[in-house]
Amino acid sequence: MTNKKKFFDNYKRLSGQWLVCKNIYFLDNKKYIFEQKKAYIETSKQDLYHENNQNNSQLNFINNIVIKINSTIQDKNFSYEEYLYFVNNNLLISIGLMKYLKNLQYVGITIRSYIKLIDTKKNI
Repeated sequence: MTNKKKFFDNYKRLSGQWLVCKNIYFLDNKKYIFEQKKAYIETSKQDLYHENNQNNSQLNFINNIVIKINSTIQDKNFSYEEYLYFVNNNLLISIGLMKYLKNLQYVGITIRSYIKLIDTKKNI
């Protein structure tokens, strides 16, 4: 089975309610931002393809649990490289690096965790 096929097997399991925690650290001014929110994810291959094209992103399937996402944020003059790790069906972790496009100097680091929330009403 190819890495892409294994990834899509994992991707199908992402639908549901998630707690997303995002930590951003900007290297130049040593500023730290923390965000936490709940998000509902509904998945389909068409959505992934649409998002990929809309955000000018490239996906590289490293193996069945890791994908690398390269993006360019033109209006901010940044490139963004993110590694998304599928720990299991209920936990994802990503590490991202932001760079200036002009001098390729690192600007910031992003670490995200995605924890799937269990619907307690279904389990009663």
